[in-house]
Formats: sequence, structure tokens, C-alpha cells
Amino acid sequence: MTTLHLNEITARQNRALITRLVFGLQENIKRRAAQRALLKLDDRMLKDIGLNRSSVMTGRF
Repeated sequence: MTTLHLNEITARQNRALITRLVFGLQENIKRRAAQRALLKLDDRMLKDIGLNRSSVMTGRF
């Protein structure tokens, strides 16, 4: 293998890593926004959609 080929692989791996990190951060932001919205609902409303406060607080929804 040439040095150029190894550099191309490393650059590709770095892009893939950054893409996964950005995607993970975006998903985390979405999940936290959903959690905040659900926590604004009262217990009766949560029950209507099949959730309870503890499941929302632990992120199991």
C-alpha cells in the first residue's frame, strides 16, 4: 500500500466518524426535546398515550 492510499482510507474513516457523531448529536437533541415536551403533559394525558412519568424520565418511550 502506498502512503497516499493509507491517507485516503484515514480521511474516509474520519469523515465517517464525524458523520456518525453529528447524527448521534442530532438524535440526542431530538430525543431530549421530545422528553421535555412529554414531561409538560399531566399524568392522565401520559396514560392516554400509554406512558407514565417514570418511563419518560428514564427515556424509555
